[in-house]
Amino acid sequence: MTTPMRPARHRAALASVVIALAFALTVGALVAASRPAAPGDSIAAYLPERPTTRFHADVATGQAWQVNQGVLPAAAAWDELDLLARRHLDPVTSGHWLTVDLLDPARPAARLSIDFQVDGDTVSLRALATPDASLTLDPGIPVLDPGLLDGVAATWEGTLTRDGSPTAPGTALVTSEPLEDRPGCVDIQVQLEHATEVATWCAGENAGLTGWRTESSAGPTGFTPEVTIAEHPGDAVEIDENPVAALTGEPVREVEFFRIVAGSYREQLIPRGSRVTWAADQLVIADTEGRVTSWLPIDDGSGESYYSQVWRTQPGGSIRGLVAVGAVTVLGTTDREVIAYDRDGWELWRHTVADGVTQVSESHGQVVVGDASGAVTVLDPLTGDERWSARGTAEIVSVGGDPGTVVVLAGSSLRVHDLKTGTVWWTVDVDPRTTVASATGAHVAIGAGNWLTVREARTGSVQWARAVPSDLVLAEAGQHLLVSEPRTARLLDQAGRPVWASEHPMPLVLPMDGAVLAIQGDGLVLAGLDTASLTWEYPDDAAEPDLEPIRGDHGIVTVQLLGGHYRWWEYR
Repeated sequence: MTTPMRPARHRAALASVVIALAFALTVGALVAASRPAAPGDSIAAYLPERPTTRFHADVATGQAWQVNQGVLPAAAAWDELDLLARRHLDPVTSGHWLTVDLLDPARPAARLSIDFQVDGDTVSLRALATPDASLTLDPGIPVLDPGLLDGVAATWEGTLTRDGSPTAPGTALVTSEPLEDRPGCVDIQVQLEHATEVATWCAGENAGLTGWRTESSAGPTGFTPEVTIAEHPGDAVEIDENPVAALTGEPVREVEFFRIVAGSYREQLIPRGSRVTWAADQLVIADTEGRVTSWLPIDDGSGESYYSQVWRTQPGGSIRGLVAVGAVTVLGTTDREVIAYDRDGWELWRHTVADGVTQVSESHGQVVVGDASGAVTVLDPLTGDERWSARGTAEIVSVGGDPGTVVVLAGSSLRVHDLKTGTVWWTVDVDPRTTVASATGAHVAIGAGNWLTVREARTGSVQWARAVPSDLVLAEAGQHLLVSEPRTARLLDQAGRPVWASEHPMPLVLPMDGAVLAIQGDGLVLAGLDTASLTWEYPDDAAEPDLEPIRGDHGIVTVQLLGGHYRWWEYR
C-alpha cells in the first residue's frame, strides 16, 4: 500500500512550524483526566468528574488554548493510539486511560494528543503525538501519585521512542511543589533529559490539569491556570468549495484511516461509529465510547479511499444527535448540552437544554433540538443563540420543506411550526402509534393508517388524499415526496402525481442527491427521476449497512459488519 500524498492544507501546516524537542517533552508532562472508576482518594480529588473542555490563557500572548480532557476504557484508548505507539507499547486492556487533546491558538489546525495510563493511585504518561513529533514511553513516567502530592520526589528509568526512531534508554526526575497563591493546587515538575516541564493540577470545582509551561532560557511557554473566554478562536466555518464527485457505479473501496504524526501518515484502527455526518469536506463520526472524530478524504491519484484524522474530542455523556451545517458540526448529548465545532475542531459554543438531548436535525441553516423534557429548541449554528423554544413535544417527526417547517408529535396531536419564528401554524389530531409525516416543499404529508393526506404547510388545508398500504415511510427528496411502501418506492410531485416508481421491490430506501437510495440485501441501488440507475454489490460476506449511508465528497460512505468486525466502505 502506498502512503497517501499530503493535502495542501496539511503540507502548509507542517511546513510552517517545526516542533522542538523541548516542546515535545513539555506536552509529555501534561496530564488531564476524567475520573476513572476507582482511583485512590488522593488522586480522585485532582481529576475532573467528566470530560471537560476549557480555555486557558497562553503565558505569552493571553490567547486561548483549547484543552479537552477525558477518560476512556483502556481498550478504547488503545485503539486511538497511532500505529507506531501500538507497536512499541504492550497492549493494555484493563483499567482506564486518560486522554487530552490540545489546540494551540498559534496553530489552529494542528491537534496535539497525550495518552496516560491510570493504574491504581498512579497516572503515567505513555504516549504523545503532534503533526510534527511523537513520543512513547515504556513504562510510563509517573506524573501524579500520592507520593508526589506529599512532596516525595520520584525517579523514572525506562525506554523512549521518538518520531519513529530506534528505542533508547532514558531517565527522569519528577518533583512537586504546592502553590501558595492557589490553595488546593500543585505544580509537578518533570526533568527529562535537558528540559524541565511544569504541569499545574488543582482540586475542587475545576479539578484537573489547569496549566503547563516549559521553563527555559528563552522564557516560559505554554498556558497558565487562568481560565479565559475563547473569543471564537475557530474561524474555519465556511462551506468547502470542492466539487462533489459524481457517482459512477465503480467497484466498492474499503476506507483506510490515517493520522499525520511526526510528519508522516500513520495508520489508525477503524472507528466504531454510532452516528455519522458529513461536514463540508469531512466525515465526522461519533463512536460508542462518547468520542467524536473528524476525517478528511485524501485524493492522491491512486483511487484508494484514504481518510486522515483532523480532530478529536470527548464532549461528555453519550451522543444523541449529530448534524452538520456547512463546515460546522453540531451534536447533542445526554448531559443536556448542544455543542458546535468548526472544521479544525475548535469549540464554537455550548447551549444547555432542559434535559438530555434526544434528537438533533438541521434545515435552512438552523439547528433543531429535541430533549427528554419534551422541549423543541431552534439554535443558530454559528453562535448557539436560541431562536425559539416550545414545550409539550413527544417527538420531532420532520424538519424541512420550503418554507422551513418543524413537525412534532404532541400527545395525540400533530403540531406544525414555522421553523423561522416558532409560530404554530396548525394542529391535527392523530394516532401517534401509527402516524408518520414529512415536510416536503410547501406541504406536509401525513401517513395515518391506510391514508396518505397532504396539507398546505402554512394553513393545514388538505391538498389531496389517497388510500395507501399501512406500512409507509415518508421523506423529502428535493421537491418531491418519497413514499416507500412494502413492495415499491415512488416519487410524487406536489400535486400527488407519480413522477417515478421503482421497477422492483425496495423495502428500505432513503433520499439522496434528489433521487432514491435503496438498501438491498446484497447491495445498494441508486435510482430516480432523471437519474441513471446505479448498482453496487456489497463486498463478499459483508452485512447490510449498520448506520444510514451518507453522501460524501467522493461517494456514499457506509459502515458494515464483515467477519465479526466493522469496516467502512466507499461506494463511488
